[in-house]
Amino acid sequence: MGLIRNKTGAGFCLIQFQRRPVQQGMTTGFPDQYLVLDCQSTGPRPTRDRLIAVTLTLIEQSKVRNQWQTLINPQMRVADRSFAPLGIANGDLDAAPDFASIASLLETMLTGRVLLAHHARLQYAFLKQEFRRVGVRFNARPICTLKLLRQLLPGQQDYTLNHLCSLFGISASHYRDIAQNSDRLVQLLAALERELPAAQLESAYRSQLSHRALPAAISKQMLDAIPDLPGVYRFYGDNDRLLYIGKSVGLRSRILSHFNQDHSDHREMRLAETVQRIEHELCLSDFSAQLLESEQIKALSPAYNRRLRRTQTLWQIVLKPDANGYLGISFVSAGMDEPDLITQRYGLFRNRTQAQQRITRLIDEQGICRKTAWLEKGALGKPCFGFQLHRCRGACCGKESPKDFNARLLAAMDKLRNQTWPWQGPVLVEESGDARKDLHLIEQWVYYGKVRGQDKAHERLASDERPAFDLDSYRILLRFLSDETLMRTNRLRIQPLFKEDTPQ
Repeated sequence: MGLIRNKTGAGFCLIQFQRRPVQQGMTTGFPDQYLVLDCQSTGPRPTRDRLIAVTLTLIEQSKVRNQWQTLINPQMRVADRSFAPLGIANGDLDAAPDFASIASLLETMLTGRVLLAHHARLQYAFLKQEFRRVGVRFNARPICTLKLLRQLLPGQQDYTLNHLCSLFGISASHYRDIAQNSDRLVQLLAALERELPAAQLESAYRSQLSHRALPAAISKQMLDAIPDLPGVYRFYGDNDRLLYIGKSVGLRSRILSHFNQDHSDHREMRLAETVQRIEHELCLSDFSAQLLESEQIKALSPAYNRRLRRTQTLWQIVLKPDANGYLGISFVSAGMDEPDLITQRYGLFRNRTQAQQRITRLIDEQGICRKTAWLEKGALGKPCFGFQLHRCRGACCGKESPKDFNARLLAAMDKLRNQTWPWQGPVLVEESGDARKDLHLIEQWVYYGKVRGQDKAHERLASDERPAFDLDSYRILLRFLSDETLMRTNRLRIQPLFKEDTPQ
């Protein structure tokens, strides 16, 4: 049972939604039978917000055969003004059933049906999350009418329901109602059936049926132009705003994965909802793709990237002896233009807190005295708190010698030792592809970019514009150049820039 609006617009009454056999024919371009789905929620995030209304309109042979709708108690309080356009308030929701109460009926009505919805990705995400909360694995593949209308009515200034309805003289209802959007969408689909050839409608419908995972603005042709090869891709939104930069050894597959698994991740959901176009750059291997991705994220600051952002300051650890010969720990900011000094110190951290937490955890694992290592304040010569808990061997109170303490501290610090540059000077990393080779200039783990031959490499090194040390590039270079398997897989070969340069 559900709540249905009376045709007069006043109040709700109970109705049994009649289930009929699904018809497979297409007499007017659209299926002979389908459901128009419309959901209303407390906010835009399916993982956090809740449904407050669902409307299902059954269309058979281009006619409305039934309409089922219900308010849903979201079991959370939301400002009444949020529901003002729907003509409902918190009091109405308090009296409504919760989703668990209608889940079984709703699943029965939806299962096996052809579903059409405006912004289908978002509507489906809310339904899927609500079913998941009550332990039901709900799966469907709704057709997005926004995508369908982009294909049928190209070149519009926007594809909001208001604008599209205005093209066909469909006005908003004179009363506020949770079914208003659903009613207008039904009228819009009916107008399309009157105005456009059935063959055109059927072609567009079948095209959307085959590519339901794609966002509304991304066509199959756009995706087909992207090869499944290594490279970097960029998502752009409205007004050409850069949304996201990513990399992959298979660009097309990776891009599709953004759109196939976004129902439980608000960030992926928003990305798929807002992307308008995609650019890509091919690379020879994963090696150059990772370097290019890191470089572009720092230079272009896309809205949705969290990792690989530019770090202005890095923190490191140095060891200094006290008056009694015990080594203590100090934190220093790294000079980004001094890569040789950076690799001689311990650790690389994006902030001081991260450095403190890491080294504290490390020395606690080894039973090293925090106070003696300058990580904890306390009176000299007196046992620290850790000693009383048998977590310290007594360097704080003279029970562990400087020699033994320092040896254990240095052994622990080995886990944070940075890799020193193994060549006497700069090197060229040759990356081979089927049709070309690229040369990457690197010195002291600093990536200078691609160069065309040794002469250009020398010019680049002599330039006053020298790149700063970058933590992400360092980790990428270290991972690839220290692993023989990755070197072979990515077809990399190291060429010392000077003949006398050999690994140290």
